[in-house]
Amino acid sequence: MPEDMRLFYQAFDGVRLFGAEYVLLDPDAFLPFEVAVRATTGRALNLNPSWVWFCRTRAGYHVGIDLRRRPFRSYRVSAYACIEGASPRLRPVARGFTEFLTRAMQASDHPFWCTDDRGVGHR
Repeated sequence: MPEDMRLFYQAFDGVRLFGAEYVLLDPDAFLPFEVAVRATTGRALNLNPSWVWFCRTRAGYHVGIDLRRRPFRSYRVSAYACIEGASPRLRPVARGFTEFLTRAMQASDHPFWCTDDRGVGHR
């Protein structure tokens, strides 16, 4: 688990943010992201097993994070979302866990990627 994510979970161990707009799952409830998407859409995405589901939103999105280790023991972490009941459509929403939390706090009443057309990497 990336250091920023590990520290967050040591302090909070799963939390509901902004009236449950974002529900961050307890690490014991993490599932492979592929399993979460298949359970809600009935379709496979053929994701690397390093992807885990760590958050759901009131708007029906699942958010996954890629926990693959990279050279020099660093993590490359990205977050994606897939809406329930629709064709699986993954969209990058953050370059890491800290960016995900920061952007979520800035748009607390809705998933920030629903109204942010600038894309990842733009501020």
